Amino acid sequence: FPVTILRPEDNILNVGVWTDYGTMPFYMIDKYSGRNSFDKDTVDRFIEDNPEFKITDVKQIPVVTLDSLFKSLYVPDLLCIDIEGLDYDVLYSMEARPRVICVENHGKVKDFDYLLKFNGYDKIFNTIGNGIYLYACCT
Repeated sequence: FPVTILRPEDNILNVGVWTDYGTMPFYMIDKYSGRNSFDKDTVDRFIEDNPEFKITDVKQIPVVTLDSLFKSLYVPDLLCIDIEGLDYDVLYSMEARPRVICVENHGKVKDFDYLLKFNGYDKIFNTIGNGIYLYACCT
């Protein structure tokens, strides 16, 4: 079933998220996996660790800011972000304050803890690879 039938309330946008507007190269290892990324270093490290893979395509993808998406849609209660190495920069540039942020923080837990605390969030839980933060106004 198409996602619009199963989840009619979803807004599906075919854009990437970055700190500014424009286009960025998107490095494709395959057509459907989460191994594809805008972050070349992340892709190169994956290939180094898994030499059976390689970059099969590079597409130029339009990118927008989170704040521009929030302005045109709404600020969500829950922002779940996992953008393969670009998460910190995108959150650093964000002005809006979703109630809860779940972010892949693997390897940078203290960096995300500091950034989000500075922006009014309290860490409420840490999983193996994600931090979950609650905006302090909501505690």
